[in-house]
Amino acid sequence: MRQQLAQVEGADDVAPLQLGTVHFLDRPAVAARDVATTGPEGMKDIRLVELADGRIGVFSRPKGMDILARYGSLSMIGFTVVDSLDRLTPEAVGQAPLLHGLFGPGEWGGCNQAYLLDGGLIGVIGHHGYKNVSENGEDLLSYMCVSFVLDPSTGEWSDYRVIGTRPCYPDGPAKRPRLADCAFAAGIEPRADGKVDLYSGIGDTETGRLLIDDPFAAHGRIVTACVLPSFAPARAPL
Repeated sequence: MRQQLAQVEGADDVAPLQLGTVHFLDRPAVAARDVATTGPEGMKDIRLVELADGRIGVFSRPKGMDILARYGSLSMIGFTVVDSLDRLTPEAVGQAPLLHGLFGPGEWGGCNQAYLLDGGLIGVIGHHGYKNVSENGEDLLSYMCVSFVLDPSTGEWSDYRVIGTRPCYPDGPAKRPRLADCAFAAGIEPRADGKVDLYSGIGDTETGRLLIDDPFAAHGRIVTACVLPSFAPARAPL
């Protein structure tokens, strides 16, 4: 991919970008907010990865009452492939086929970072959320860090794992009481010893790092990561 882009999720201080929608900006003109393309209105967590053949894998995260009524989950993960960045349109992202079976009834999740593995598969780091209740009977939104592997040629996923939860990290504050059990994955960084550092947003307030085994080791070596780093902090986007 020769064109350099940056990815921004609209926020109150990122005018005139739309709140809660992913915008892809030309990298040389980020300060000018020169939007190259935009994801579907209101859709967060769109992630891209360059594939072995030079095409682009696109992960989507549709959510809403229609998704809940049709599939039983508050949000889903979709995946499609486009030939080039000029084919990255809201329609292409919005029509991405869904990956079924990742989440149970009332649960939700999304892709946070995608990696091309040397065998052509994609390693995915994501989040998995569900409603919970604390020991004091208070409502919680629990978020776990997860991983799985996707075959881009078939759209089939495998080796789904929970790789981090809030208790794995040191104690700390939460933005709101209902986010006290939130570990929202940002991504992993390979280490020289073969393990990886897992970075996560904690309680929607802090960032934590966790040393774990490489969740993709059995499927290949990471050769490229998500091509568009996000300017938004890792946070829980219900």
